[in-house]
Amino acid sequence: MANIEVPVSLRPTVYGTYASLFGVKVDEAEKPLIEYPSLAAFFCRRLKKDARKIDDAAPLVSPVDGKVIYYGPVTGDSLEQVKGINYSLTHFLGDNEIKQIENKNLYHVGIYLSPGDYHGIHSPCQWTIKERNHFPGYLFPVAKVAVDNIPGLFALNERVVLAGQWRHGFFSLTPVGASNVGTIEMDFDKGLKTNNQNDKYGSPENYYFKSYSPQISQQKGEELAFFKMGSTVILIFEVPKDQKFEFDLKPGQSVILGQSIGKLEKK
Repeated sequence: MANIEVPVSLRPTVYGTYASLFGVKVDEAEKPLIEYPSLAAFFCRRLKKDARKIDDAAPLVSPVDGKVIYYGPVTGDSLEQVKGINYSLTHFLGDNEIKQIENKNLYHVGIYLSPGDYHGIHSPCQWTIKERNHFPGYLFPVAKVAVDNIPGLFALNERVVLAGQWRHGFFSLTPVGASNVGTIEMDFDKGLKTNNQNDKYGSPENYYFKSYSPQISQQKGEELAFFKMGSTVILIFEVPKDQKFEFDLKPGQSVILGQSIGKLEKK
């Protein structure tokens, strides 16, 4: 339904109403409202040039506009979904990635994109993408009520784990699908096909692996992928063992693309 073309005369009203309901900043959109042929096209709007400033001094910036779900160190094979609910790091990333990060000093952060947020995903640092694991999965909603009540939600939903290296070691960025948001698109990987109804869902053993050759070099702030609507992005990254990552965040805090999310400090 979102792909149905909206008559030109109705576009300002339709998109304006949507913007009012979900808090869309229409003045940041790259194009005038009448130039978006469908609601789906409006969901995937680009921003005007310089609408977001990338913090060059920060080691890591937010890859998206959204709200912080959780953040902190990774403990063993456990990732925190919300306080009191954890899920398996192995199931989330895939067993081939776990072999690379055993006994590493890891941190993670999850950011939720609402239906009104800009849907682009950008690189949070300079890094190299070596491979991807595409896990077909369910498309449970990822709004707060679901995150608070569905154990292992992010390891059940469809997701695309992009794994590689940044200056301090292992780095991964994972877009996670949700209800109405099964489609994840990446310009550098046209072979990626998400939201395929013939795939087997919800099993950590069933995934599509791809090694990139040549590897994909990404600059901080560079566009990486797009959701067709709001969902969640999860970062998992390594820091030196004699250091810790201090997050400049609070649970539920709104962040924007390019904003610093923390800094490295000596333990």
